[in-house]
Amino acid sequence: RDRKILEEFVSLFELFNEATVLTQGESYATASLVAPTVLGILFDLEHELNSSTLILVSLCKTLISSRKARFSGLPRQFEIDVPNNSYCMSERFADAIFIISPLLDPRFKLLWLNNLDTVVKMRVLEKIRTAFVRFFSKLTFYTAHNVGADTSNTTESTDAFVGTKDNDSSTKRKSLFPYFNETKRITSDDKSKILMELDAYLCEESCEEDLLFSKKHIYPRLYQLALKYLTVPATLAPFERVFSQSGFLMRPHRASLTAKNVCVLSFLKWDECGCG
Repeated sequence: RDRKILEEFVSLFELFNEATVLTQGESYATASLVAPTVLGILFDLEHELNSSTLILVSLCKTLISSRKARFSGLPRQFEIDVPNNSYCMSERFADAIFIISPLLDPRFKLLWLNNLDTVVKMRVLEKIRTAFVRFFSKLTFYTAHNVGADTSNTTESTDAFVGTKDNDSSTKRKSLFPYFNETKRITSDDKSKILMELDAYLCEESCEEDLLFSKKHIYPRLYQLALKYLTVPATLAPFERVFSQSGFLMRPHRASLTAKNVCVLSFLKWDECGCG
């Protein structure tokens, strides 16, 4: 019996170990791993719980409830019931980026949604398509906004500000930073082009990790989104490793190293390890 309990214990935590290793990777995108990992672990634990031979029932239930509480914002995206007293900080996982990034990763696309009920899956797909258009509209707005700001004349901008300051003083502001919420208006034609590109990408048979980068001329909009969001690491582990490696370089007897040389040596060391 003790051996059986130990085997069940290892089995319950097996995917946790795999998730820890994968999300700390450095040579591939990890932001896209968050949602598939959380869902995969939840579905596996529920499958184990429904097993008639499970002994560690209480442990399995605790793991399920803790996962739902810790990532409550994410399961709600898939209409999974979560406890009402979940942590407030877990709402950060309600951000649509967590359901957008797996779609941008050719390794996943829509495969990670296969365990969902068909009706729920269709609603999630519609939510993803809507979020995809919204994210792209924000991306194009900020790109155009920054380009316009760089090329504008400083004197003209100052004059415009002075000229409109008095006119706007009597207008009640709706928010402290209204430009944070500004988005470019997407026409129906632009929206159809974006969704057509998305559908064509999903029909691609290739699952190569760099698909959107090698075919950026075919999927320019998806490439822009992937460049922005897939470069975000899922954990801080890669950065902490860089700091650790840099610490080995900054020895007391090498205190005269300049900041530039430290950066170059850190880069060379990191590249030598095959992590660059």
